[in-house]
Amino acid sequence: MYPIVVGVDTGGTFTDFVLWREGRLRLLKLPSTPDAPERAIVEGVRQLLPEPPPQGFTLLHGTTVGTNCILERTGARTAFLTTAGFRDLLFLARQDRQSLYALAPTPRPCLAERALCAEVSERVAYDGTVLRPLDTGGLPRLIRRWKREGVEAVAVCLLFAYANPAHEQELKRLLSPHFAVSLSSEAAPEFREYERASTTFLNAYLTPPMTRYLESLQREARGVGAWRVLLSHSAGGLMDIGRACTHPVSTILSGPAAGVMGAWAVGRGVGAHRLLTLDIGGTSTDMALIEREPLRTHLGEIEGMPLRLPRLEVHTIGAGGGSIAQLDAAGGLRVGPQSAGADPGPAAYGKSNLPTLTDAHLVLGHLLPPAFGFGQVAIDPDRSARALAPLAAALGRSLTETAEAVL
Repeated sequence: MYPIVVGVDTGGTFTDFVLWREGRLRLLKLPSTPDAPERAIVEGVRQLLPEPPPQGFTLLHGTTVGTNCILERTGARTAFLTTAGFRDLLFLARQDRQSLYALAPTPRPCLAERALCAEVSERVAYDGTVLRPLDTGGLPRLIRRWKREGVEAVAVCLLFAYANPAHEQELKRLLSPHFAVSLSSEAAPEFREYERASTTFLNAYLTPPMTRYLESLQREARGVGAWRVLLSHSAGGLMDIGRACTHPVSTILSGPAAGVMGAWAVGRGVGAHRLLTLDIGGTSTDMALIEREPLRTHLGEIEGMPLRLPRLEVHTIGAGGGSIAQLDAAGGLRVGPQSAGADPGPAAYGKSNLPTLTDAHLVLGHLLPPAFGFGQVAIDPDRSARALAPLAAALGRSLTETAEAVL
């Protein structure tokens, strides 16, 4: 008997499904539900499998929940605990200048609040030797203050903890009854304290919202017959719910990495070993280079904040099918990075008059309305034309010329 597998990729605009059953594929596309992504997932599974199979099925999931939490600054309120003397580690960052000749350089972005950054007396040498024992005497008072401040998570990054994690582990034992705790010796056990601290902080920042989402997804998925839920991670592999809840930072490239691995598999199937992948969504476009295998790296960043963890080399731009076309203050045409998303979506959806890339394609006849979204999404080319008309008038161009300019 063939195993039954449902693959789900949740994007900002659409949620895409692939059902593998008895050696056959079936595709489905539904509008995403950004406020509760699991709703669209469950609805899609019910449409693909109206009767849950007796043997159950495996759900493979690519998610953007973690990425969106960082981009939209909607993660948990997070405290930072480090070795005495290093409280400002996340704010000082590296001393390289992004704009060499700027008179007032812009500091690197940081999600931490300085009032929630604290120190603990301890010191470990580069080789793991304990130079100063851990003093936890002030920890109870700190815990009470953080709880009053509404802290949900704590990132712990002690100097040279990757060489000797004992002090971090003791702090986790004391803090974990009260908060979600991320340790640098677990999140990024490598040298370079700023990158290690940044990765640990982002992991803590994501832990509460990702845990809530994944636990809800697992409950809902079990209700429709899934016996196992696996998530794609940034390095292109899979991990279970438990690992994703404790290491959510590994899901930041979840969906894009899965797309690259899929393109690699297709390339191998047709004998193509050098590929440039192009994954165009409603909000963004992801690109990657494959030379016999996907390129990998151990250091990247998101929103200017460094991440030190294994990941595929994926580059993203803020342009997709839902990117909004508009005139800037000087009267020039601009497309993106703002997106119409799934709601209200492009003007063709009938919920807004926002002209988007999708509307430009419809005006030019590049898309067939009956086939759009596998026939699951109704679109109206006339609404696209009406949405682009004000832009055309402002630019003094025809509708066709304006649509071509948008593309």
